[in-house]
Amino acid sequence: MMKLILSILILTVNLLTIYAKLNHYQYCIIGSGPGGLQIAYYLQQAKRNYIIFERNNQSGSFFSLYPRHRRLLSINKIQTGNENYHFNLRHDWNSLLSHDDSLRMSRYSKDYYPHADDMVRYLNNFANRLQLNIQYNTNIIQISRGLLRGVVLFLLRDQNKTFHLCNVTIISTGLSKPNNYEDVVGIQYTEGYESVSVNSSDFIDKNVLILGQGMSSFRNSAFETAQAISHTAGLLHLHGRNRLRIATSTHYIGDIRAVNSRVIDSYQLKTLDGLVEGDIRKFGFIKTEDGKIRIGRLMREGHKIIIDTEGIRTKYHHVIRCLGFLFDNSIFKKGARPKMRKSNLSRYPKISSSYESVTVPHMFFAGSLVHSLDYRHSGGCCIQGFRYAARALHYLLEWRYHRNPWPSISIKTTHLLNHVMTRINQASGLYQMFAILTDVILIAPLISELTGHMITHGFITLTFEYGKNFSEPGTDTLGTDNFSHTAKSAHRSKNIHPILRYYSRPFQKTERNGRLPTPDKVHHVVEDFLSDWTSYNHHTYQLQLFLQTLLKVDLNEFYADSCFKLYLLIIGFALHYSIEVYQTSILYRWCWTRRLDLLSHLNIMKRLGLQMAYSLQRAGRDYIVFEKHNIAGSFFTHYPRHRRLLSLNKQYTGSLNSEFNLRHDWNTLLSDNDSLKMTRYSDDLYPHADQLVRYLNDYANRLQLNIQYQTDIVKLSRGYLNGINMFKLVDQHQNIHLCNVTIISTGLSKPKIPDTTGMQYAEGYESISTNTSEYVNKNVLILGQGNSAFETAQAISNVAGLVHLYGRGGVRLATSTHYIGDLRAVNSKIVDSYQLKSLDGIVEGPLENFGILKRKKGLISIALRGTKDELFTHDMTGTRKGYHHVIRCLGFEVSIYIYVNEHLKMMGVNYTYIGYDRSIFGQGCRPRSAKKESIEHYPDIKANYEAVSVAHMYFAGALTHSLDYRHSGGCCIQGFRYSVRALHRLLEWRYHQVPWPAKLLSSEQLLYYLSMRINQASGTYQMFGMLADVVLIGDNHQHLYLEEVPTRVIPNLENLAGRKVTYGFLALTFEYGKNFSQPNKDTLDRENYSFTARNAYRSRNIHPILRYYKHHIRATEENGLLADADKIHHILEDFLTDWSSQLHHRFYLRLFMENLLKTHLRYFDASFCWKIAMIYKTLPPSCSRAIAQ
Repeated sequence: MMKLILSILILTVNLLTIYAKLNHYQYCIIGSGPGGLQIAYYLQQAKRNYIIFERNNQSGSFFSLYPRHRRLLSINKIQTGNENYHFNLRHDWNSLLSHDDSLRMSRYSKDYYPHADDMVRYLNNFANRLQLNIQYNTNIIQISRGLLRGVVLFLLRDQNKTFHLCNVTIISTGLSKPNNYEDVVGIQYTEGYESVSVNSSDFIDKNVLILGQGMSSFRNSAFETAQAISHTAGLLHLHGRNRLRIATSTHYIGDIRAVNSRVIDSYQLKTLDGLVEGDIRKFGFIKTEDGKIRIGRLMREGHKIIIDTEGIRTKYHHVIRCLGFLFDNSIFKKGARPKMRKSNLSRYPKISSSYESVTVPHMFFAGSLVHSLDYRHSGGCCIQGFRYAARALHYLLEWRYHRNPWPSISIKTTHLLNHVMTRINQASGLYQMFAILTDVILIAPLISELTGHMITHGFITLTFEYGKNFSEPGTDTLGTDNFSHTAKSAHRSKNIHPILRYYSRPFQKTERNGRLPTPDKVHHVVEDFLSDWTSYNHHTYQLQLFLQTLLKVDLNEFYADSCFKLYLLIIGFALHYSIEVYQTSILYRWCWTRRLDLLSHLNIMKRLGLQMAYSLQRAGRDYIVFEKHNIAGSFFTHYPRHRRLLSLNKQYTGSLNSEFNLRHDWNTLLSDNDSLKMTRYSDDLYPHADQLVRYLNDYANRLQLNIQYQTDIVKLSRGYLNGINMFKLVDQHQNIHLCNVTIISTGLSKPKIPDTTGMQYAEGYESISTNTSEYVNKNVLILGQGNSAFETAQAISNVAGLVHLYGRGGVRLATSTHYIGDLRAVNSKIVDSYQLKSLDGIVEGPLENFGILKRKKGLISIALRGTKDELFTHDMTGTRKGYHHVIRCLGFEVSIYIYVNEHLKMMGVNYTYIGYDRSIFGQGCRPRSAKKESIEHYPDIKANYEAVSVAHMYFAGALTHSLDYRHSGGCCIQGFRYSVRALHRLLEWRYHQVPWPAKLLSSEQLLYYLSMRINQASGTYQMFGMLADVVLIGDNHQHLYLEEVPTRVIPNLENLAGRKVTYGFLALTFEYGKNFSQPNKDTLDRENYSFTARNAYRSRNIHPILRYYKHHIRATEENGLLADADKIHHILEDFLTDWSSQLHHRFYLRLFMENLLKTHLRYFDASFCWKIAMIYKTLPPSCSRAIAQ
């Protein structure tokens, strides 16, 4: 017995000796990422005993690999027009908090979205310059808990079997373990985001499926990957569990950002990319004999699980996992293992409001691991949010372990209003962690116990919040109704705004999502376009009334002594200065809103005289092209100003069919020369404009088109020659050219300059500097909200202090309207930064009552008036200080002047005519402008593209877009190349009696040909709803097939095209569903794509429609769409735009055609035909051919 006691004593002494040799720290931080460095900084400032263990040889090692394509999504806005440190942190999403002003990310990168390598460099400089206590190359492989001298401590063991003792452990390892979904059948055939090649050439002409749609701990990885390979991949699909979440709707920085949204744009405009929804755990993958991968649904067959690929037609060369990351909890031993959250938060540890594990006392979390408290709501996923959470954690630790209460300051009652206003307008923590951090900081049941401040007479909280239900997927955040609130209706504000709540006593718990409970009193400070709450009338005065009522004192009265002591529990340094309150008069009936508008677009200014010339030359006609410059396509030598086209140049489609490929090649002109394709001139998805100029001139030269360069037509009139009324063209050298037919294809080339007061102070898009250094820290207002305006804004946003866009109309995003001329995703970065409140803004208002006023100091002010006859009285200057630059980006118009024919006016006919500069149009040949206001900058033309007011004068290219304005693709090359070909065919009939080309097809051939055209034709696909394939039904089952006839021509088909409707006709068009292409339309809602072949008529996405008419029709709808048909058949929309499925497409098409033509169209082989020939008198068409053979 004595020996046993002696042995225990010796063992205890040995253990105590071992423990005495261990490194013992009060705080151990695991991981030196940004979260670990931030909490370490505060511990060091407080002179606490701490250490950071980092397994790699540098800090921030996560960023040495991720993101894989090296571009961060955190904004690095260098210029804000403000020198205040705290205010600038609202727009600097990468810098950690410290006292060293040189340690800001803006000193390490000038890029708006920095390179990840710059982040690594910054984090290591932060650690080294502040001399943080970091032990590198130390991999903690086990964490356990033990009792020593009555105290429970953490025991940490590293890879060298060295032990470390800690009183408090702070885990800041982030979410670093790839989520591989290892239980998914066939997942071994997939590649991981962590290891996939970043060389885009490895995916040339490959079919790629990406698993994930950005809803992961490391946001946007799927869309980042898709965007990087979209220009080389054949087709690209993204598979996600839930509907897409776009940050401009949700206001959550972790959702899909505009800079990564290019694939959404190409998906909605139907260029092979696509988004799929479904739970990946219900699917499986199999490898085919040719080495490709197929995906299918899991089915149970007895005791076996099989993969059903029926109906899933695509085989993929690559399947890439971008399913996010998990928290690696493998290092924790029993008793020290933190409990994990459940459901969609299962990747996060379960923590209390003080960032402590709910199951392991004294274990805290920092960095992205605390994001479960504000998941998909506030900014805690990233540095701009969790840097403040780390500071809050430090304050909590100081009270709990050192009895130092939360920092506070005493404020005189008379200074309270100024102080609150200062915090509202400068505090960055409240702004970035909206609704989660407050100026009575912790939203927790035991606030006194946590902070060390006793609540005796109630307290006030100050938070920033968005309006209720305003941050949801699919929310229309850009609508006018969202921003029509005044100070008196501030509680209805939907955008981010300050809210003050008063509680007479501490509350016991918050709402489930962390929001504050219902207060005794509440005050909303009305939302502000500029996030500048300094207006006396709208902000300060109403807040003053609230505080005076609450405190029962007059805040205007001066108190000699402090009669009121208020602890404002502030996150950060005390602010001791007042602010100047500007008394402005912003007329709140004018909406400073996030409104987008297409006025005129840069990418519609493309000339198509070359396409017309090609068609005329091929037909052997006598023609000439006059070009005033020395090259073709001279417009593109100057525009777009920042040189990147918006027309897709999809080089790889997975198909060798040239007609199909034109669906996804938006720049190539039509010709019989296969080498004359834009895809051979540029590898970029959005080509450089210089490449288009080179292509257009090669097209002209190689096809030997008859072009007379450096010939400027200065006069165009009518005259007679041998009794024939002809056009007389006079050039700059007074040479005369006579023409029977004139085709105007000059495009929209004159900048639109409205008659607005002070417009002379604005710079034009056509002449502005493209040197971004000229806009450094400048306030810039851009007039216009089309792609040229957003192109300009995007180019200067990196350096400008603030950028505002002002326009008249409603929001028009191409992803909602399906109109390629509307705002495209590649130009939408400003929408993203505005919705996430980073100084940029989009404003709506009428230009008619808009004025530009120059101040004495050279700055420019903007003002409004009620009507044109009133004085400018309402200051609209966005910054309330003025703009340095106002840039006019209002689009283009036909180079026009307004002319009213006095003779017609005397007759009571008031027509507006358009003509060219220097009045080139003489009497009798001035084309009239279109009557509708929205298209008045286009000539008024007929269905055959002829001027309404001038016979034999036609228009081609962008000038014909009035016929499909804001509906189809006629604004750009991909659309009007087909309308030019249609014009040529119309001219051939009118002047040479050559009818519209047609193919003679039997009923059996017709079914096959229809199916082929549905799956290959590019003209009807690009000019959806405007061009139709027309089948003239014949007797004896012989039919004429006319391709790509303008729908407006069909009522006069015989007169205009030389083809007569005798037995009725069939029209094939592509169209979107009714009311599916509108501004603010939520086109990504799951309900938009839940249709079957039997209810195909409800299809909302683009799909083929066949209409049958028993007789010719008299007219189309006003917008050019075909009138109601006698019979109609919708072919079900298809995710792949591949209408070849026998089950969903061909079967129902055959039934419709058999019913229409009253004949069998099924295919029978010869042996079967012989059998039925012995029974029936009549045979199906296919049998007649089979027996004959």
